[in-house]
Amino acid sequence: MSTQVQTKNKLQSGKEITLSEANKFINEFNILKDCVEVIPKNGQEERLKEIKEFISSTNDYNAFVFSKDLIKRFFDANKGKDEANYLVVVLGAYFQDATNGKDDIDSKKGAFTVLTTGCIKEKDSYKVIDIHNPVNQYAPKMCISKLTVNIDENSFNIIR
Repeated sequence: MSTQVQTKNKLQSGKEITLSEANKFINEFNILKDCVEVIPKNGQEERLKEIKEFISSTNDYNAFVFSKDLIKRFFDANKGKDEANYLVVVLGAYFQDATNGKDDIDSKKGAFTVLTTGCIKEKDSYKVIDIHNPVNQYAPKMCISKLTVNIDENSFNIIR
């Protein structure tokens, strides 16, 4: 497959961080998202419905849950020609109204979503692996205010 993942900055594949650092990132995101009001650019009034849905959905959610099986398939050479060494997570938005029958989540056109795909690094770019349906799509699941590992607490504190 010749699809390339284009990046704006120098390619980086992430780093490990502490739970405390992760919670600082989450807290900052939740504070900032409540401080922003987005106004459509001139000439985009016909997309106002989708723009409002996008803004609303980004305020309602900040977390996606990825199943082990959907992610592992990118790293299993038996599933296709390639085996990924990187996972790419991409922000997207619904291009039409949708109902996810399994989780019974309704998403309107314009609501944000996340896509994942497995990639192979080639020089300064990433190549999407050549497997059947090489991308996973996820509906937002929850809003997380803090991550914990304490057995007495939930793994996620869910806020609404």
